[in-house]
Amino acid sequence: ETPESMVRRIFQNFENKITPEMYTRMDELGMSLEETVNLASFIQEEAGNPENMKDVSAVLHNRLKAGSDHPRLECDVSWRYIYDFIEPYYGGEAATDPKMIAAYDTYTRVGLPVGPISNPGIDAINAALYPTENSPYYYFVTDESGKYYYAVTFAEHNANIAKAKQV
Repeated sequence: ETPESMVRRIFQNFENKITPEMYTRMDELGMSLEETVNLASFIQEEAGNPENMKDVSAVLHNRLKAGSDHPRLECDVSWRYIYDFIEPYYGGEAATDPKMIAAYDTYTRVGLPVGPISNPGIDAINAALYPTENSPYYYFVTDESGKYYYAVTFAEHNANIAKAKQV
């Protein structure tokens, strides 16, 4: 198979899964396809399984809302992407343009980074489009067993971190 036909097949598969209803929902949320896939990549990496994706999505949507007191995603997976993919590709930390790191640093960057950090599955894309409704949460952490703890305030989040470390 040629690279061109393989890429064509990948894009066709993607187009077959993204429905007109999904595009309508993107419009309702004020999101482009690129933003939806970008957000879904973080949901994919942070939640990992479909059971947690809508709740994780709600946290990230709350952070992205206009006027949010917490306008940065602050996702640990962005650092894993920087250290595991960006820096090695450019020859290490010293050789990597700081602007490239800043483009994906969700702890300093307001809003979404410049692009996705992974190839999200359809469950993550659906979660990006349909987060848990009316979620008040801005923080989450997981323990070693995979249990998620959600919090509204940073103080609650710190308490959840302490709980998660006890498991």
